[in-house]
Amino acid sequence: MPRIFLAIEVPPSVKSLVTRHISMVQQQLSNTPVAWVPEDNLHLTLRFLGDVEHGQIPAIQEAASRAVAGQSPFDISISEAGSFPPEGLPRVLWLGVDDPDLALDRLHARVDAECAGIGFFNDDKPFRPHLTIGRIRHRSAARESDRVHREIAFERTLLTVSAVEVLQSKLSQQGAHHYLLSQHEMPVR
Repeated sequence: MPRIFLAIEVPPSVKSLVTRHISMVQQQLSNTPVAWVPEDNLHLTLRFLGDVEHGQIPAIQEAASRAVAGQSPFDISISEAGSFPPEGLPRVLWLGVDDPDLALDRLHARVDAECAGIGFFNDDKPFRPHLTIGRIRHRSAARESDRVHREIAFERTLLTVSAVEVLQSKLSQQGAHHYLLSQHEMPVR
C-alpha cells in the first residue's frame, strides 16, 4: 500500500539555502550520526495520511483540489532553527515557519477538513509547520547536534505557497524517496 502525504513544495532557491545550512551544521559536527534530509525530499507537510489503498488516491487528489479552491497564493517565512520534542533529548532538527497572516493555518484546516470528508480523520495533534532537515540517530549526539543547529542561525527567507502536492513516500535501505502524484495550484487572483 502506498504511503501518502500532502505537502507544500519548497522551491529550489529555498532548498539551496536549507542545504547550505545543513552543510554548515555538518561541518561543525563532523562525524555526528544525524540522518540529513536530502535536498530533493525537503517539503512542508500539511497532512500525513500513511498507508492508503490505491483506489483512495483519486479521492485524495480531489480533496487536495477542493482544499486549494478559493485560496490565493500567499507568503510564509522559513526562519528559526529548532528541534523536536520540545522537552527531553532532541530527535528531529527542523527549520520553523513564520505565518503572520495565518494563511498556512487556514490552508491546513481546509486540507484537514477535506481529508476528513473522505475518511481520513484528524489525529488531534496541533499543526506545527516546519521543514525537517535531520533526524538524530544516537542519544549521545542529541544535545550537541541541537546546539550547533540553533547556533548556526538560518537567515529568514520568503516562500510563496501556491500549490498543494499529493506525494507518495517509498522507504528503502537508502532512506525515503518521494514521488509527486499530483499538484494542485491555487487560483491566482
